[in-house]
Amino acid sequence: MVEVSVGFRQAEDIIHFVETVQQFPCHADLISGNRAVDAKSLMGAFAISQASDLRLVIYESSQNTINQMLSGLQDFTDKNKKKTCVPFA
Repeated sequence: MVEVSVGFRQAEDIIHFVETVQQFPCHADLISGNRAVDAKSLMGAFAISQASDLRLVIYESSQNTINQMLSGLQDFTDKNKKKTCVPFA
C-alpha cells in the first residue's frame, strides 16, 4: 500500500487523474479525514476533490505498477510531502 498527498487545480485535472488511475488493475481510494471514495470514480473524485488534506491510497503489491501509476500522476502529487509505503500482502 502506498499513500501520497494529491491536489487538483481545475476540473480537467480531476478527469485526467481518474482516466490515468483507471488504466491500472489495482484498487485505489481518495481519502480525506474519515471520507473515502474510489479513485476510479469520476463522481467520487469530483465530490471529494476540494478537500484540503486529500490523499491517494494505492493498494498494490507490485512496486513496478505503483511506480508507473505515480509517474502518470506526478502532476497531481504534492512534491513536498513524502509518500508512505506499507507492505501489502
